[in-house]
Amino acid sequence: MTSSRGGLVAQGDDLAKGIRRLGGADREVLPGFNITAVAIAGVGLLVAGLALLAFILVADTRRRLRETAEANQANQDAILRLLDEIQGLGHGDLTAEATVTEDFTGAIADAINYSIQQLRELVARIVDTAADVSAASDDTRATALQLSQAAENQSHEITDASAAINEMAITIDQVSANATESAAVAERSVSIAARGAAVVRNTITGMDRIRDQIQETSKRIKRLGEGSQEIGDIVSLIGDIADQTNILALNAAIQASMAGDAGRGFAVVADEVQRLAERSASATKQIAALVTAIQSDTTEAVASMEQTTAEVVAGAALSLDAGVALGEIETVSTNLAELIQDISTAARHQSTTAGHISNTMNVIQEITSRTLEQANQTATSIGELADMAVDLRESVSGFRLPEVPQRPPVGAPPTAAPAPPDTAPTERPGRSAARGSQPHITSVLAESKAAMDEIDRLRSAVPVHRTGPRDTTVQAEKRAAMDEIDLQRLRATSAREHPTPAPRGTSVPAEYATLDEIDLEELHLPPSTTPQPESAAPAAAAIDLASALHYELAEINLDEFDLDTNTDYSRR
Repeated sequence: MTSSRGGLVAQGDDLAKGIRRLGGADREVLPGFNITAVAIAGVGLLVAGLALLAFILVADTRRRLRETAEANQANQDAILRLLDEIQGLGHGDLTAEATVTEDFTGAIADAINYSIQQLRELVARIVDTAADVSAASDDTRATALQLSQAAENQSHEITDASAAINEMAITIDQVSANATESAAVAERSVSIAARGAAVVRNTITGMDRIRDQIQETSKRIKRLGEGSQEIGDIVSLIGDIADQTNILALNAAIQASMAGDAGRGFAVVADEVQRLAERSASATKQIAALVTAIQSDTTEAVASMEQTTAEVVAGAALSLDAGVALGEIETVSTNLAELIQDISTAARHQSTTAGHISNTMNVIQEITSRTLEQANQTATSIGELADMAVDLRESVSGFRLPEVPQRPPVGAPPTAAPAPPDTAPTERPGRSAARGSQPHITSVLAESKAAMDEIDRLRSAVPVHRTGPRDTTVQAEKRAAMDEIDLQRLRATSAREHPTPAPRGTSVPAEYATLDEIDLEELHLPPSTTPQPESAAPAAAAIDLASALHYELAEINLDEFDLDTNTDYSRR
Protein backbone atom coordinates (compact mmCIF):
# COMPACT_ATOMS: atom_id res chain seq x y z
CA MET A 1 0.00 0.00 0.00
CA THR A 2 2.85 2.38 0.79
CA SER A 3 4.49 1.75 -2.60
CA SER A 4 1.15 2.35 -4.39
CA ARG A 5 0.72 5.65 -2.61
CA GLY A 6 4.25 6.61 -3.56
CA GLY A 7 3.55 5.78 -7.23
CA LEU A 8 0.41 7.89 -7.26
CA VAL A 9 2.22 10.85 -5.72
CA ALA A 10 4.99 10.54 -8.30
CA GLN A 11 2.45 10.44 -11.11
CA GLY A 12 0.72 13.57 -9.71
CA ASP A 13 4.08 15.37 -9.58
CA ASP A 14 4.81 14.43 -13.19
CA LEU A 15 1.35 15.69 -14.23
CA ALA A 16 1.89 19.04 -12.47
CA LYS A 17 5.30 19.38 -14.09
CA GLY A 18 3.70 18.74 -17.54
CA ILE A 19 1.06 21.36 -16.86
CA ARG A 20 3.75 23.87 -15.87
CA ARG A 21 5.75 23.07 -18.99
CA LEU A 22 2.61 23.54 -21.11
CA GLY A 23 2.02 26.90 -19.47
CA GLY A 24 5.62 27.95 -20.23
CA ALA A 25 5.34 26.87 -23.85
CA ASP A 26 2.13 28.81 -24.23
CA ARG A 27 3.83 31.92 -22.92
CA GLU A 28 6.70 31.45 -25.40
CA VAL A 29 4.68 30.45 -28.53
CA LEU A 30 1.53 32.45 -28.04
CA PRO A 31 2.52 35.54 -26.18
CA GLY A 32 -0.56 37.17 -27.51
CA PHE A 33 -3.08 34.78 -25.95
CA ASN A 34 -4.95 36.11 -23.05
CA ILE A 35 -4.79 34.79 -19.56
CA THR A 36 -8.33 33.35 -19.61
CA ALA A 37 -7.66 30.90 -22.42
CA VAL A 38 -4.59 29.61 -20.66
CA ALA A 39 -6.49 29.11 -17.46
CA ILE A 40 -9.23 27.16 -19.19
CA ALA A 41 -6.69 24.90 -20.82
CA GLY A 42 -4.96 24.29 -17.47
CA VAL A 43 -8.23 23.42 -15.79
CA GLY A 44 -9.01 20.92 -18.50
CA LEU A 45 -5.67 19.27 -18.09
CA LEU A 46 -6.11 19.21 -14.32
CA VAL A 47 -9.54 17.54 -14.62
CA ALA A 48 -8.08 14.95 -16.95
CA GLY A 49 -5.26 14.27 -14.48
CA LEU A 50 -7.66 13.93 -11.59
CA ALA A 51 -9.79 11.50 -13.60
CA LEU A 52 -6.68 9.46 -14.36
CA LEU A 53 -5.67 9.57 -10.69
CA ALA A 54 -9.16 8.41 -9.63
CA PHE A 55 -8.98 5.49 -12.03
CA ILE A 56 -5.58 4.50 -10.75
CA LEU A 57 -6.75 4.73 -7.11
CA VAL A 58 -9.81 2.56 -7.80
CA ALA A 59 -7.69 -0.07 -9.50
CA ASP A 60 -5.13 0.00 -6.69
CA THR A 61 -7.87 -0.26 -4.05
CA ARG A 62 -9.39 -3.30 -5.75
CA ARG A 63 -5.98 -4.93 -5.92
CA ARG A 64 -5.36 -4.19 -2.23
CA LEU A 65 -8.73 -5.58 -1.21
CA ARG A 66 -8.06 -8.74 -3.18
CA GLU A 67 -4.66 -9.15 -1.57
CA THR A 68 -6.12 -8.40 1.86
CA ALA A 69 -8.82 -11.04 1.35
CA GLU A 70 -6.17 -13.54 0.32
CA ALA A 71 -4.05 -12.65 3.36
CA ASN A 72 -7.08 -12.94 5.65
CA GLN A 73 -7.89 -16.34 4.17
CA ALA A 74 -4.30 -17.45 4.73
CA ASN A 75 -4.43 -16.15 8.31
CA GLN A 76 -7.73 -17.91 8.90
CA ASP A 77 -6.28 -21.14 7.53
CA ALA A 78 -3.26 -20.74 9.82
CA ILE A 79 -5.52 -20.13 12.81
CA LEU A 80 -7.65 -23.18 11.98
CA ARG A 81 -4.52 -25.28 11.54
CA LEU A 82 -3.24 -24.05 14.91
CA LEU A 83 -6.57 -24.87 16.57
CA ASP A 84 -6.54 -28.35 15.04
CA GLU A 85 -3.01 -28.95 16.36
CA ILE A 86 -3.85 -27.90 19.91
CA GLN A 87 -7.34 -29.40 20.02
CA GLY A 88 -6.11 -32.27 22.26
CA LEU A 89 -5.03 -29.83 24.99
CA GLY A 90 -8.64 -29.46 26.07
CA HIS A 91 -8.63 -33.18 26.91
CA GLY A 92 -5.35 -33.03 28.84
CA ASP A 93 -3.13 -34.21 25.97
CA LEU A 94 0.19 -32.49 26.65
CA THR A 95 1.90 -34.33 23.79
CA ALA A 96 0.38 -31.88 21.33
CA GLU A 97 2.76 -29.37 19.73
CA ALA A 98 1.94 -26.39 17.55
CA THR A 99 3.86 -25.85 14.31
CA VAL A 100 5.86 -22.61 14.37
CA THR A 101 5.45 -20.91 10.98
CA GLU A 102 6.57 -17.61 9.51
CA ASP A 103 3.10 -16.04 9.53
CA PHE A 104 1.65 -14.02 12.39
CA THR A 105 0.50 -17.24 14.17
CA GLY A 106 4.14 -18.24 14.63
CA ALA A 107 4.44 -16.11 17.78
CA ILE A 108 1.23 -17.63 19.14
CA ALA A 109 2.43 -21.16 18.32
CA ASP A 110 5.77 -20.41 19.94
CA ALA A 111 4.03 -19.16 23.11
CA ILE A 112 1.69 -22.18 23.08
CA ASN A 113 4.63 -24.60 22.76
CA TYR A 114 6.38 -22.83 25.61
CA SER A 115 3.22 -23.05 27.74
CA ILE A 116 2.78 -26.75 26.87
CA GLN A 117 6.39 -27.46 27.82
CA GLN A 118 5.96 -25.61 31.10
CA LEU A 119 2.72 -27.51 31.76
CA ARG A 120 4.50 -30.78 31.02
CA GLU A 121 7.21 -29.97 33.53
CA LEU A 122 4.62 -28.72 36.02
CA VAL A 123 2.48 -31.87 35.73
CA ALA A 124 5.54 -34.12 35.86
CA ARG A 125 6.80 -32.34 38.94
CA ILE A 126 3.35 -32.53 40.54
CA VAL A 127 3.28 -36.27 39.86
CA ASP A 128 6.77 -36.72 41.30
CA THR A 129 5.93 -34.51 44.27
CA ALA A 130 2.72 -36.45 44.89
CA ALA A 131 4.68 -39.72 44.77
CA ASP A 132 7.33 -38.33 47.11
CA VAL A 133 4.70 -36.94 49.46
CA SER A 134 2.89 -40.28 49.38
CA ALA A 135 6.09 -42.20 50.13
CA ALA A 136 7.11 -39.72 52.82
CA SER A 137 3.63 -39.85 54.33
CA ASP A 138 3.76 -43.66 54.34
CA ASP A 139 7.11 -43.57 56.13
CA THR A 140 5.90 -40.89 58.50
CA ARG A 141 2.66 -42.77 59.12
CA ALA A 142 4.67 -45.91 59.94
CA THR A 143 6.85 -43.83 62.25
CA ALA A 144 3.76 -42.28 63.83
CA LEU A 145 2.23 -45.73 64.33
CA GLN A 146 5.47 -46.93 65.91
CA LEU A 147 5.48 -43.82 68.06
CA SER A 148 1.88 -44.49 69.03
CA GLN A 149 2.70 -48.10 69.90
CA ALA A 150 5.77 -46.97 71.83
CA ALA A 151 3.70 -44.36 73.65
CA GLU A 152 1.10 -47.00 74.50
CA ASN A 153 3.80 -49.36 75.76
CA GLN A 154 5.33 -46.48 77.68
CA SER A 155 1.93 -45.74 79.18
CA HIS A 156 1.63 -49.36 80.35
CA GLU A 157 5.19 -49.31 81.70
CA ILE A 158 4.53 -46.03 83.49
CA THR A 159 1.32 -47.47 84.95
CA ASP A 160 3.22 -50.51 86.22
CA ALA A 161 6.05 -48.32 87.48
CA SER A 162 3.56 -46.01 89.20
CA ALA A 163 1.91 -48.99 90.91
CA ALA A 164 5.34 -50.32 91.93
CA ILE A 165 6.32 -46.89 93.25
CA ASN A 166 3.08 -46.68 95.22
CA GLU A 167 3.75 -50.11 96.71
CA MET A 168 7.32 -49.04 97.40
CA ALA A 169 6.02 -45.90 99.10
CA ILE A 170 3.76 -48.04 101.30
CA THR A 171 6.69 -50.36 102.06
CA ILE A 172 8.91 -47.37 102.83
CA ASP A 173 6.24 -46.05 105.19
CA GLN A 174 6.19 -49.41 106.94
CA VAL A 175 9.99 -49.45 107.04
CA SER A 176 9.93 -45.93 108.46
CA ALA A 177 7.43 -46.98 111.15
CA ASN A 178 9.47 -50.11 111.94
CA ALA A 179 12.64 -48.03 112.01
CA THR A 180 11.01 -45.61 114.45
CA GLU A 181 9.97 -48.50 116.69
CA SER A 182 13.44 -50.02 116.32
CA ALA A 183 14.96 -46.70 117.33
CA ALA A 184 12.78 -46.66 120.46
CA VAL A 185 13.73 -50.29 121.22
CA ALA A 186 17.40 -49.44 120.62
CA GLU A 187 17.13 -46.53 123.04
CA ARG A 188 15.56 -48.84 125.63
CA SER A 189 18.32 -51.36 124.92
CA VAL A 190 20.91 -48.66 125.56
CA SER A 191 19.22 -47.79 128.85
CA ILE A 192 18.97 -51.45 129.87
CA ALA A 193 22.59 -52.04 128.85
CA ALA A 194 23.64 -49.05 130.96
CA ARG A 195 21.71 -50.36 133.95
CA GLY A 196 23.15 -53.85 133.36
CA ALA A 197 26.65 -52.42 133.27
CA ALA A 198 26.01 -50.64 136.59
CA VAL A 199 24.63 -53.87 138.11
CA VAL A 200 27.65 -55.80 136.85
CA ARG A 201 29.97 -53.22 138.36
CA ASN A 202 28.11 -53.48 141.67
CA THR A 203 28.25 -57.29 141.40
CA ILE A 204 31.99 -57.17 140.86
CA THR A 205 32.34 -54.98 143.95
CA GLY A 206 30.16 -57.39 145.98
CA MET A 207 32.15 -60.36 144.72
CA ASP A 208 35.34 -58.66 145.81
CA ARG A 209 33.89 -58.14 149.31
CA ILE A 210 32.63 -61.76 149.43
CA ARG A 211 36.09 -62.95 148.41
CA ASP A 212 37.68 -60.96 151.19
CA GLN A 213 35.16 -62.28 153.77
CA ILE A 214 35.61 -65.86 152.56
CA GLN A 215 39.36 -65.52 152.86
CA GLU A 216 38.96 -64.13 156.40
CA THR A 217 36.55 -66.96 157.31
CA SER A 218 38.98 -69.50 155.88
CA LYS A 219 41.68 -68.12 158.08
CA ARG A 220 39.46 -68.39 161.15
CA ILE A 221 38.45 -71.95 160.27
CA LYS A 222 42.10 -72.82 159.93
CA ARG A 223 42.68 -71.38 163.37
CA LEU A 224 39.74 -73.46 164.70
CA GLY A 225 41.33 -76.54 163.16
CA GLU A 226 44.53 -75.76 164.90
CA GLY A 227 42.60 -75.25 168.20
CA SER A 228 40.80 -78.58 167.79
CA GLN A 229 44.17 -80.21 167.25
CA GLU A 230 45.32 -78.79 170.56
CA ILE A 231 42.07 -79.97 172.17
CA GLY A 232 42.78 -83.45 170.82
CA ASP A 233 46.18 -83.40 172.39
CA ILE A 234 44.67 -82.33 175.69
CA VAL A 235 41.99 -85.01 175.45
CA SER A 236 44.68 -87.58 174.77
CA LEU A 237 46.49 -86.39 177.84
CA ILE A 238 43.29 -86.64 179.91
CA GLY A 239 42.80 -90.18 178.59
CA ASP A 240 46.23 -91.14 179.72
CA ILE A 241 45.49 -89.62 183.10
CA ALA A 242 42.23 -91.58 183.30
CA ASP A 243 44.04 -94.78 182.46
CA GLN A 244 46.61 -94.12 185.14
CA THR A 245 43.88 -93.26 187.61
CA ASN A 246 42.05 -96.48 186.76
CA ILE A 247 45.24 -98.44 187.34
CA LEU A 248 45.78 -96.65 190.61
CA ALA A 249 42.21 -97.39 191.66
CA LEU A 250 42.67 -101.04 190.77
CA ASN A 251 45.84 -101.18 192.82
CA ALA A 252 44.11 -99.45 195.75
CA ALA A 253 41.27 -101.98 195.60
CA ILE A 254 43.72 -104.78 195.63
CA GLN A 255 45.48 -103.22 198.62
CA ALA A 256 42.16 -102.68 200.41
CA SER A 257 41.05 -106.25 199.87
CA MET A 258 44.36 -107.36 201.21
CA ALA A 259 43.84 -105.15 204.28
CA GLY A 260 40.49 -106.74 205.03
CA ASP A 261 38.02 -104.79 207.10
CA ALA A 262 40.51 -102.01 207.75
CA GLY A 263 40.81 -101.30 204.17
CA ARG A 264 37.07 -101.56 203.41
CA GLY A 265 36.55 -97.74 203.31
CA PHE A 266 39.60 -97.35 201.24
CA ALA A 267 38.19 -99.99 198.90
CA VAL A 268 35.01 -97.92 198.53
CA VAL A 269 37.07 -94.85 197.62
CA ALA A 270 39.11 -96.94 195.24
CA ASP A 271 35.90 -98.15 193.58
CA GLU A 272 34.61 -94.60 193.25
CA VAL A 273 37.91 -93.48 191.83
CA GLN A 274 37.82 -96.39 189.42
CA ARG A 275 34.29 -95.49 188.29
CA LEU A 276 35.31 -91.84 187.84
CA ALA A 277 38.38 -93.00 185.94
CA GLU A 278 36.20 -95.12 183.70
CA ARG A 279 33.73 -92.28 183.21
CA SER A 280 36.62 -89.93 182.48
CA ALA A 281 38.04 -92.40 179.99
CA SER A 282 34.63 -92.73 178.37
CA ALA A 283 34.15 -88.94 178.21
CA THR A 284 37.64 -88.53 176.91
CA LYS A 285 36.90 -90.99 174.16
CA GLN A 286 33.75 -89.09 173.31
CA ILE A 287 35.62 -85.78 173.30
CA ALA A 288 38.36 -87.34 171.15
CA ALA A 289 35.73 -88.54 168.72
CA LEU A 290 34.12 -85.06 168.64
CA VAL A 291 37.49 -83.38 168.20
CA THR A 292 38.32 -85.79 165.40
CA ALA A 293 35.00 -85.01 163.73
CA ILE A 294 35.55 -81.28 164.23
CA GLN A 295 39.02 -81.55 162.73
CA SER A 296 37.62 -83.44 159.73
CA ASP A 297 34.83 -80.87 159.25
CA THR A 298 37.30 -78.04 159.69
CA THR A 299 39.59 -79.52 157.06
CA GLU A 300 36.67 -79.94 154.66
CA ALA A 301 35.44 -76.42 155.46
CA VAL A 302 38.87 -74.98 154.78
CA ALA A 303 39.05 -76.85 151.47
CA SER A 304 35.52 -75.70 150.60
CA MET A 305 36.33 -72.11 151.52
CA GLU A 306 39.45 -72.22 149.37
CA GLN A 307 37.40 -73.62 146.49
CA THR A 308 34.72 -70.99 147.11
CA THR A 309 37.39 -68.31 147.12
CA ALA A 310 38.67 -69.58 143.77
CA GLU A 311 35.10 -69.60 142.41
CA VAL A 312 34.52 -66.09 143.74
CA VAL A 313 37.72 -64.92 142.06
CA ALA A 314 36.62 -66.59 138.80
CA GLY A 315 33.13 -65.09 139.18
CA ALA A 316 34.67 -61.66 139.75
CA ALA A 317 36.71 -62.08 136.57
CA LEU A 318 33.59 -63.18 134.69
CA SER A 319 31.69 -60.22 136.11
CA LEU A 320 34.48 -57.97 134.95
CA ASP A 321 34.28 -59.49 131.48
CA ALA A 322 30.50 -59.12 131.60
CA GLY A 323 30.95 -55.47 132.52
CA VAL A 324 33.30 -54.95 129.58
CA ALA A 325 30.84 -56.77 127.28
CA LEU A 326 27.94 -54.70 128.61
CA GLY A 327 29.99 -51.55 127.99
CA GLU A 328 30.58 -52.66 124.43
CA ILE A 329 26.88 -53.58 124.14
CA GLU A 330 26.02 -50.11 125.41
CA THR A 331 28.32 -48.52 122.82
CA VAL A 332 26.97 -50.73 120.03
CA SER A 333 23.41 -50.08 121.16
CA THR A 334 24.08 -46.34 121.10
CA ASN A 335 25.54 -46.56 117.59
CA LEU A 336 22.69 -48.83 116.54
CA ALA A 337 20.17 -46.35 117.94
CA GLU A 338 21.82 -43.55 115.96
CA LEU A 339 21.87 -45.66 112.80
CA ILE A 340 18.24 -46.66 113.25
CA GLN A 341 17.38 -43.01 113.81
CA ASP A 342 19.20 -42.13 110.58
CA ILE A 343 17.39 -44.99 108.83
CA SER A 344 14.09 -43.70 110.15
CA THR A 345 14.88 -40.18 108.93
CA ALA A 346 16.01 -41.50 105.54
CA ALA A 347 12.91 -43.68 105.33
CA ARG A 348 10.72 -40.65 105.99
CA HIS A 349 12.60 -38.72 103.30
CA GLN A 350 12.27 -41.67 100.93
CA SER A 351 8.57 -41.83 101.70
CA THR A 352 8.23 -38.13 100.83
CA THR A 353 10.36 -38.62 97.70
CA ALA A 354 8.30 -41.65 96.72
CA GLY A 355 5.18 -39.49 97.05
CA HIS A 356 6.74 -36.87 94.78
CA ILE A 357 7.82 -39.57 92.33
CA SER A 358 4.31 -41.00 92.38
CA ASN A 359 2.87 -37.57 91.59
CA THR A 360 5.50 -37.10 88.86
CA MET A 361 4.65 -40.49 87.40
CA ASN A 362 1.00 -39.49 87.37
CA VAL A 363 1.92 -36.31 85.48
CA ILE A 364 4.09 -38.36 83.08
CA GLN A 365 1.19 -40.77 82.66
CA GLU A 366 -1.09 -37.88 81.75
CA ILE A 367 1.51 -36.46 79.35
CA THR A 368 2.02 -39.90 77.81
CA SER A 369 -1.73 -40.25 77.37
CA ARG A 370 -1.85 -36.90 75.61
CA THR A 371 1.19 -37.92 73.54
CA LEU A 372 -0.55 -41.15 72.59
CA GLU A 373 -3.68 -39.24 71.62
CA GLN A 374 -1.63 -36.74 69.60
CA ALA A 375 0.31 -39.59 67.97
CA ASN A 376 -2.97 -41.19 66.95
CA GLN A 377 -4.18 -37.85 65.62
CA THR A 378 -0.87 -37.45 63.78
CA ALA A 379 -1.25 -40.91 62.26
CA THR A 380 -4.78 -40.00 61.19
CA SER A 381 -3.59 -36.70 59.73
CA ILE A 382 -0.78 -38.46 57.90
CA GLY A 383 -3.32 -40.93 56.54
CA GLU A 384 -5.34 -38.00 55.29
CA LEU A 385 -2.12 -36.58 53.86
CA ALA A 386 -1.52 -39.82 51.96
CA ASP A 387 -5.11 -39.75 50.70
CA MET A 388 -4.63 -36.15 49.59
CA ALA A 389 -1.41 -37.14 47.81
CA VAL A 390 -3.36 -39.89 46.02
CA ASP A 391 -6.06 -37.37 45.14
CA LEU A 392 -3.39 -35.00 43.86
CA ARG A 393 -1.87 -37.75 41.73
CA GLU A 394 -5.31 -38.69 40.40
CA SER A 395 -6.10 -35.04 39.69
CA VAL A 396 -3.19 -34.83 37.24
CA SER A 397 -3.68 -38.34 35.85
CA GLY A 398 -5.92 -36.88 33.15
CA PHE A 399 -2.91 -35.22 31.51
CA ARG A 400 -1.08 -37.30 28.91
CA LEU A 401 2.65 -36.71 28.85
CA PRO A 402 5.20 -37.80 26.26
CA GLU A 403 6.57 -41.31 26.55
CA VAL A 404 10.03 -40.16 27.62
CA PRO A 405 9.57 -36.77 29.28
CA GLN A 406 12.74 -34.78 29.72
CA ARG A 407 12.44 -33.44 33.24
CA PRO A 408 15.19 -31.62 35.09
CA PRO A 409 16.52 -33.16 38.31
CA VAL A 410 14.61 -32.68 41.52
CA GLY A 411 15.27 -29.24 42.92
CA ALA A 412 16.67 -27.79 39.65
CA PRO A 413 15.20 -24.44 38.60
CA PRO A 414 12.71 -24.63 35.74
CA THR A 415 14.09 -23.91 32.30
CA ALA A 416 12.38 -22.95 29.09
CA ALA A 417 11.63 -25.79 26.71
CA PRO A 418 14.08 -25.72 23.76
CA ALA A 419 12.52 -25.53 20.33
CA PRO A 420 13.26 -28.19 17.69
CA PRO A 421 16.28 -27.33 15.50
CA ASP A 422 14.31 -27.24 12.25
CA THR A 423 11.63 -24.96 13.71
CA ALA A 424 13.75 -22.85 16.06
CA PRO A 425 12.04 -19.46 16.13
CA THR A 426 13.98 -16.26 15.78
CA GLU A 427 12.96 -12.99 17.28
CA ARG A 428 11.19 -10.83 14.73
CA PRO A 429 9.57 -7.41 15.09
CA GLY A 430 6.22 -8.73 13.98
CA ARG A 431 6.36 -11.49 16.59
CA SER A 432 7.18 -8.99 19.34
CA ALA A 433 4.12 -7.02 18.36
CA ALA A 434 2.01 -10.17 18.41
CA ARG A 435 3.26 -11.05 21.89
CA GLY A 436 2.58 -7.56 23.07
CA SER A 437 -1.01 -7.95 21.93
CA GLN A 438 -1.49 -11.19 23.91
CA PRO A 439 -1.42 -10.23 27.63
CA HIS A 440 -3.53 -13.22 28.63
CA ILE A 441 -1.00 -15.72 27.22
CA THR A 442 1.67 -13.84 29.18
CA SER A 443 -0.45 -14.06 32.32
CA VAL A 444 -0.85 -17.82 31.90
CA LEU A 445 2.89 -18.25 31.41
CA ALA A 446 3.71 -16.05 34.40
CA GLU A 447 1.36 -18.00 36.64
CA SER A 448 2.72 -21.31 35.36
CA LYS A 449 6.24 -20.07 36.10
CA ALA A 450 5.24 -19.04 39.63
CA ALA A 451 3.56 -22.40 40.20
CA MET A 452 6.65 -24.29 39.02
CA ASP A 453 8.90 -22.17 41.23
CA GLU A 454 6.71 -23.05 44.21
CA ILE A 455 6.79 -26.76 43.27
CA ASP A 456 10.59 -26.59 42.98
CA ARG A 457 10.87 -24.89 46.35
CA LEU A 458 8.65 -27.50 48.01
CA ARG A 459 10.46 -30.41 46.36
CA SER A 460 13.86 -29.02 47.31
CA ALA A 461 12.61 -28.70 50.89
CA VAL A 462 11.52 -32.37 50.99
CA PRO A 463 14.54 -34.58 50.20
CA VAL A 464 13.70 -38.12 49.17
CA HIS A 465 15.27 -40.80 51.38
CA ARG A 466 13.42 -43.99 50.68
CA THR A 467 16.32 -46.32 51.41
CA GLY A 468 19.27 -46.20 53.71
CA PRO A 469 19.52 -44.79 57.22
CA ARG A 470 17.53 -41.69 57.95
CA ASP A 471 19.25 -39.45 60.45
CA THR A 472 17.67 -36.94 62.78
CA THR A 473 18.52 -33.99 60.51
CA VAL A 474 16.70 -35.50 57.52
CA GLN A 475 13.71 -36.33 59.70
CA ALA A 476 13.69 -32.75 61.02
CA GLU A 477 13.86 -31.39 57.45
CA LYS A 478 11.02 -33.69 56.41
CA ARG A 479 8.89 -32.61 59.34
CA ALA A 480 9.65 -28.94 58.63
CA ALA A 481 8.84 -29.41 54.95
CA MET A 482 5.68 -31.35 55.73
CA ASP A 483 4.62 -28.58 58.10
CA GLU A 484 5.29 -26.07 55.35
CA ILE A 485 3.33 -27.91 52.67
CA ASP A 486 -0.33 -27.07 52.74
CA LEU A 487 -2.10 -29.82 50.91
CA GLN A 488 -4.98 -27.49 50.25
CA ARG A 489 -2.58 -25.78 47.86
CA LEU A 490 -1.73 -28.99 46.04
CA ARG A 491 -5.13 -30.63 45.97
CA ALA A 492 -6.85 -30.44 42.64
CA THR A 493 -10.21 -28.80 42.67
CA SER A 494 -13.21 -29.96 40.68
CA ALA A 495 -14.38 -28.17 37.57
CA ARG A 496 -15.82 -24.80 38.43
CA GLU A 497 -17.69 -22.16 36.45
CA HIS A 498 -15.60 -19.27 35.19
CA PRO A 499 -16.86 -15.69 35.55
CA THR A 500 -17.11 -13.19 32.75
CA PRO A 501 -13.62 -12.50 31.35
CA ALA A 502 -11.97 -9.36 32.61
CA PRO A 503 -10.77 -6.67 30.21
CA ARG A 504 -7.81 -7.56 28.07
CA GLY A 505 -4.40 -6.65 29.34
CA THR A 506 -4.97 -7.85 32.92
CA SER A 507 -1.57 -8.79 34.36
CA VAL A 508 -0.76 -11.44 36.91
CA PRO A 509 -0.54 -9.97 40.44
CA ALA A 510 3.01 -9.99 41.85
CA GLU A 511 1.94 -11.77 45.02
CA TYR A 512 0.88 -14.91 43.11
CA ALA A 513 3.81 -17.06 44.22
CA THR A 514 2.27 -20.21 45.63
CA LEU A 515 -0.12 -22.82 44.33
CA ASP A 516 -2.98 -21.78 46.52
CA GLU A 517 -2.65 -18.19 45.28
CA ILE A 518 -3.11 -19.27 41.65
CA ASP A 519 -6.84 -19.03 41.33
CA LEU A 520 -8.16 -20.40 38.08
CA GLU A 521 -11.01 -17.92 38.28
CA GLU A 522 -8.50 -15.07 37.96
CA LEU A 523 -7.13 -16.50 34.70
CA HIS A 524 -10.35 -15.25 33.06
CA LEU A 525 -10.83 -18.42 31.01
CA PRO A 526 -14.17 -18.66 29.21
CA PRO A 527 -16.16 -21.86 29.64
CA SER A 528 -15.34 -24.57 27.15
CA THR A 529 -18.06 -25.60 24.71
CA THR A 530 -16.28 -28.80 23.71
CA PRO A 531 -17.66 -31.88 25.50
CA GLN A 532 -14.91 -33.59 27.50
CA PRO A 533 -14.67 -37.10 28.87
CA GLU A 534 -14.94 -37.61 32.58
CA SER A 535 -11.24 -38.45 32.88
CA ALA A 536 -10.30 -35.04 31.46
CA ALA A 537 -12.15 -33.10 34.17
CA PRO A 538 -8.98 -32.39 36.23
CA ALA A 539 -7.21 -31.12 33.13
CA ALA A 540 -10.16 -28.90 32.20
CA ALA A 541 -10.36 -27.73 35.79
CA ALA A 542 -6.66 -26.86 35.88
CA ILE A 543 -6.44 -24.89 32.61
CA ASP A 544 -8.85 -25.09 29.67
CA LEU A 545 -6.14 -23.98 27.28
CA ALA A 546 -8.03 -24.76 24.09
CA SER A 547 -10.99 -22.63 25.13
CA ALA A 548 -8.63 -19.87 26.16
CA LEU A 549 -6.97 -19.93 22.76
CA HIS A 550 -10.38 -19.89 21.04
CA TYR A 551 -11.22 -16.86 23.10
CA GLU A 552 -7.91 -15.13 22.46
CA LEU A 553 -7.89 -15.82 18.72
CA ALA A 554 -11.46 -14.58 18.43
CA GLU A 555 -10.38 -11.36 20.10
CA ILE A 556 -7.58 -10.76 17.56
CA ASN A 557 -8.32 -7.75 15.37
CA LEU A 558 -6.42 -7.94 12.12
CA ASP A 559 -6.71 -4.17 11.71
CA GLU A 560 -4.32 -3.79 14.64
CA PHE A 561 -1.54 -5.21 12.46
CA ASP A 562 0.09 -3.02 9.83
CA LEU A 563 -0.09 -5.62 7.05
CA ASP A 564 1.71 -4.71 3.87
CA THR A 565 -0.01 -6.50 1.01
CA ASN A 566 3.17 -6.32 -1.08
CA THR A 567 5.11 -8.24 1.54
CA ASP A 568 5.73 -11.91 0.87
CA TYR A 569 5.68 -13.53 4.36
CA SER A 570 6.98 -16.79 3.00
CA ARG A 571 10.29 -15.10 2.08
CA ARG A 572 10.82 -13.18 5.29
